[in-house]
Amino acid sequence: MELKLIFVLYSIDHCT
Repeated sequence: MELKLIFVLYSIDHCT
């Protein structure tokens, strides 16, 4: 699983 990708997506989603 792409943990890094999820982490980035999660960060962006929380940063919005």
